[in-house]
Amino acid sequence: MHSWNLYDLYNQLLKQNFELDLQRQMYYQPVRLSVAAAIASERPGVLACLSDDVYNEGMDVLQGEIEEKGGDYVLGSKFNIVEAWAQKPIEEKH
Repeated sequence: MHSWNLYDLYNQLLKQNFELDLQRQMYYQPVRLSVAAAIASERPGVLACLSDDVYNEGMDVLQGEIEEKGGDYVLGSKFNIVEAWAQKPIEEKH
């Protein structure tokens, strides 16, 4: 899995003299533990990139949460969408 730290990305682009426009929106989508387990069991997206050991360890933790709290327990789920625009200014030749 690879993700950028938005602060680091912004500063690296500034150092390279890019003009920037970054916008970040945060969303909240609650999900029941049983639904999270059903989605995770199909191993979509980033989960497919995990080693079997790491994936199985996470699934065991999720199953433990279901046993402790019940499948209808609502888990908070926050995610961000970041839109970044960067362009180097055109240098005019005299």
